[in-house]
Amino acid sequence: MIAPLAFVLGVSMAKEAAEDWHRFVQDMKVNTRKSSVHNGDGTFHYRQWRNIRVGDVVKVEKDQFFPADLFLLSSSYEDGLCFVETMNLDGETNLEVKRSLEMTLPLDSDEAFKGFRGTIRCEDPNPNLYIFVGIFEYDGQIYPLDPSQILLRDSKLRNTGYVMAW
Repeated sequence: MIAPLAFVLGVSMAKEAAEDWHRFVQDMKVNTRKSSVHNGDGTFHYRQWRNIRVGDVVKVEKDQFFPADLFLLSSSYEDGLCFVETMNLDGETNLEVKRSLEMTLPLDSDEAFKGFRGTIRCEDPNPNLYIFVGIFEYDGQIYPLDPSQILLRDSKLRNTGYVMAW
């Protein structure tokens, strides 16, 4: 009776170990992808996803994935619109429209981010993709945030040349 139990447990452990290994390898591949990050002096350079930190301004180009949950500052469209595919998150193939705040629209070039400072205060992480509550403090003003300004990790930028996000 102990031998069959030990066999079943051993096979289950081996299966779990193999799945963990495959997940580890996949995570390593994803974390070595590169995105363009502002370096503080008015220029962007490429950095691996694992080295992107809170407060970095990231430039994501068409058909690229977002390296983290980001706040949309501006896009290649003059009105700050961008289109995002969230198929990896919710299985939907429809494109979601995201819109930046009006006061961040001028932040659309490399030089515009010299000396950029702001603060975001938001709720703790939650499992709901469609709810977000937060505020953005910029130039001494406070602006409310909602899900239409948030770009979620593992979603993809579509039909938009580029976005600047923070």
